[in-house]
Amino acid sequence: MAREWTGSVKGVVGKIERGYFPAASINNYVVTRGKTGWALTATVVNFDAFNLTQRPLIFVAPIKGGEWRWAIRAVQFPEGAYPPARAPFTIRATLDPPDTMTRQGSLYVDVRIA
Repeated sequence: MAREWTGSVKGVVGKIERGYFPAASINNYVVTRGKTGWALTATVVNFDAFNLTQRPLIFVAPIKGGEWRWAIRAVQFPEGAYPPARAPFTIRATLDPPDTMTRQGSLYVDVRIA
């Protein structure tokens, strides 16, 4: 039986998209996977207030040759603001499992250790 990976992925830049529309530019993010699922903590440095409050949202982290993508289930803004009036601010989000998008097309990956 395969053991599921738990841990974290850290990065410097990322983005949140709503379809083809940019919702937020991200700096210094941490994606963690624990027993309860995937979570994101990130600093928003630029955002579109309308797109950031719509659904569905996707968190995108660039990697060499492609990008990791997580569908966002829920976003928590600081101090209950929806969203805050200005950046930068920290958000927390719960995520669905990731998939990888290469430049040639979609490749869905199961993050497990054999």
